[in-house]
Amino acid sequence: MKLVIIRRVLVLFALYIGGSTLSACSDTNGFIASGPKIGENATLVSLSTSISGFPVPFLAGTFSYAVAVGLATDSVVITPQAADTLASVVMHDPSFVGQRFNVDNASSYGPTSLIIGGNIFVVEVVSADGQQMELYTLNIQRLPQDSLPL
Repeated sequence: MKLVIIRRVLVLFALYIGGSTLSACSDTNGFIASGPKIGENATLVSLSTSISGFPVPFLAGTFSYAVAVGLATDSVVITPQAADTLASVVMHDPSFVGQRFNVDNASSYGPTSLIIGGNIFVVEVVSADGQQMELYTLNIQRLPQDSLPL
């Protein structure tokens, strides 16, 4: 990236790093930066699963999702994508109580088996600076039959 100052002309630019935009301006007297600091974002920009239509719609400010599936759905693949590519993404899988699985940003986790009944998956996102954390919960209820209640 190149910053050019021509005869005390104020130069404005935006730098896109790891999903965050840093707005800045400069003149011949110095450099002033504004906007969110890089590494402070612990949110997801998308969260998808192998279950058709779940979650719909994904909203970064919504932290809990639930769906019921029939008996034929016996596993799920979950793909979280952090807003900041430098953030850590950790999956808590109910099949492995007490264990945490690191997931590369925008990479899939699974397939993992679903039991009949409740299957609660937690996606933990920690900002690159380690100061922020968000938890997203997916509650997948596997019914004992294939037909879903109306």
